[in-house]
Amino acid sequence: MTGGAKEMTDEQLYEVALTGKGTPALSCDQLIKFILYLRKINTAGIQSMEAFDFISDTKQPLTFEYSILGLDGDDDWECHQSVARSLNFAMGKIRKAKDSGKNIRFVAWIDDGQ
Repeated sequence: MTGGAKEMTDEQLYEVALTGKGTPALSCDQLIKFILYLRKINTAGIQSMEAFDFISDTKQPLTFEYSILGLDGDDDWECHQSVARSLNFAMGKIRKAKDSGKNIRFVAWIDDGQ
């Protein structure tokens, strides 16, 4: 899982996050920046997010603790009813990932309601 997001604008990330591929692997800081952009335009929320512990170029296990995959019970369902809630929920996961001290990278998908 290598980058590619460094060269992408927020608008480009938006477009790719609407596809089945999702964003390129983003660091916590890159995803926070993208979420701040999403808050500003207020048209799409985080639909799902896969978090990977980037240990090395060949070892990047999925970590459910920081992912949004529908495994958080009612929180997941409620968050999908509101752009602001979904972005706040994602920010909470990212903060936990940052606090862990691990090198967590994310692939995110957004939903613009269309």
